[in-house]
Amino acid sequence: MAVLSLLFFSMGVAVRVGLADDWVPTPPDAPLPDDAVTVIRCAWPETTKLAAPYTFSEDFTAAAGNYSYKVYVPAGYSTHPDWKYPAFFVMSPNGNADLGTLKDRAREEGWVIVLLVEAKNGAWGTIYGDMLAAHADAVQRLRIQEGLKFATGFSGGARGTSMLTQICPGFAGELLQGAGFAFNDVKGHAGFNVLALPKTGPYSVFLGMGTRDENQKEVANLQRALGSVPFRMETFEGGHQWSPLEIVRDGVDWLLDQTLTGREMGDEMRPFALRHFDYLAGHLEAEADGGNKTERIKEAIRLADKLGLDGDEARAAKVAALKALLDK
Repeated sequence: MAVLSLLFFSMGVAVRVGLADDWVPTPPDAPLPDDAVTVIRCAWPETTKLAAPYTFSEDFTAAAGNYSYKVYVPAGYSTHPDWKYPAFFVMSPNGNADLGTLKDRAREEGWVIVLLVEAKNGAWGTIYGDMLAAHADAVQRLRIQEGLKFATGFSGGARGTSMLTQICPGFAGELLQGAGFAFNDVKGHAGFNVLALPKTGPYSVFLGMGTRDENQKEVANLQRALGSVPFRMETFEGGHQWSPLEIVRDGVDWLLDQTLTGREMGDEMRPFALRHFDYLAGHLEAEADGGNKTERIKEAIRLADKLGLDGDEARAAKVAALKALLDK
């Protein structure tokens, strides 16, 4: 809560709405089984108006209440207490988000996945309340690597998490699916809420969208609204739906490329960066040609150059194998 106290101010309404009187939050030391999803109960204690620049409308208010989220932690989480992990926060337009296409990636590469429960299409007060409660709890409870925190959602869930990455600190990017950012009526921003885009550190936006999705019409305005923010879009044959596995894979890889190679990499980031390189190298060597494989090989080589792997014989061999794939 100390971090968020800099971002929000109380409206002085000390009420709590939501679950039954016997509702209690999940204790901070509650066990988190490896390679499993655990339900966490948390609360947002006061109805809270978002701070500047989102003070111009009463719509930007988080409702006090009892909320919950589900969290997946990968195998080895309990046996590597010194490790920190990248994280995705996920919102579904229908609420009760699940792992979906992130499941295998989270298990194989080692991600923490925070799945919002109450946040869904509907009242923004509940969406903001669930987001703020879950985020405040998660960053205290979980070993999330600073600088490797991302968000994703589909349709209204994409619009919702586009606000999460602005109102909570430390997000490095957004993987939009089937929609752009949340709308507003502020002139000069192409109709999207982009007033609090992160100004420090890498922040990038990836959009996956079906070729027959009616939201295609908003892409040009979204790009104008984002301005200089790195943006990439990939389409797939389909309509208004969650992006398929290959698009999500490309999105995660690209966001990590932007984040890890577009910054000075401190010692705290290096352990995951090495694991990410190993993950990429292993998958790319076994993967069939086609799609965006060539670009993803180049991303892996860029990361290797950033890490400086010349003295690491095993990984240097992987780099050579990746370069050989480019020469095929």
